[in-house]
Amino acid sequence: MRRRSFVALPLVVIAACDPGSAAIRPPGPRAAPRPSREPAPVSPPVITWHGLTATIVVAEPAWRRVHATMKARVALGSGDAVLVLRLEVTDLPAGSSLAAGAMTVPAAHGVATAEIPIPDLGAISITALERPVELALGMPIEITLPDQAPVSTAVPSATLDLRLPLMDAFERAAERPVGLASAANSFDTAALVGQSIIHQRVGSGTTLGDIDWIVAIARQPTERRKTCGGYQRVGAITVRFVDQALTIYDARTGAVVATEVMAPAARCARFAMVRDREASESVSTDDIKRRVAQLLARGSARRAR
Repeated sequence: MRRRSFVALPLVVIAACDPGSAAIRPPGPRAAPRPSREPAPVSPPVITWHGLTATIVVAEPAWRRVHATMKARVALGSGDAVLVLRLEVTDLPAGSSLAAGAMTVPAAHGVATAEIPIPDLGAISITALERPVELALGMPIEITLPDQAPVSTAVPSATLDLRLPLMDAFERAAERPVGLASAANSFDTAALVGQSIIHQRVGSGTTLGDIDWIVAIARQPTERRKTCGGYQRVGAITVRFVDQALTIYDARTGAVVATEVMAPAARCARFAMVRDREASESVSTDDIKRRVAQLLARGSARRAR
């Protein structure tokens, strides 16, 4: 009978490890630790100006993609400043904010709006009453997006049309002084405002700070009329005479300096705009400017005494 031989083999036991117990590992080199998952780097915002419009872009591989727009325009200030550069940023993600000047504005529904006073308004050329002018703005702005460090920029130099905002400010001189400068070098410059007088000035001033008076002009229809004949196609017409009421304000305090009513001469004009056989006649702009120059000269003479 053949005898059977047996070979003893080592016993290996494989068991599920309790999470709280140490795992049993066979001897051998330890595996390298798995690298931790770091968030992808966030691209910094890129701000690009085109005139007074800027685009604010955050591209991939940012956590969120941003394409916001910032627009700047000149407007009447709602606070102490007469004219401001009003900034409006749209399409901002929640949690963004806009810092301009001394104020920081959180975005609401994707929009943030801030006002920056126009610096040194009195130093701007007086030609701003007549045409757009180039201004070196340089106002600092800071924009903060979610999970981003703040990014700074500055409003670039731009050609600004200040005519309508300035006229609006001048027409409110009685309610709020324009405050263009603390003092003037001479006393001979006035700005004329009114619906029938647009962008007119009198005197030798070269900057807005040289303006001494703001002259508000208003048309005042009267019952005075005259029948005039000899006009082609229509023959005789009725001419109604319209006075011009002048209210003169101190440009620095808003105080009323004088009032005056200028009446047109009661004569038939050589030319007339006729409608339904009626026309109106009033004081010419040149006559008003001459009268304001006379009043300025009197005021300057009184100051010199």
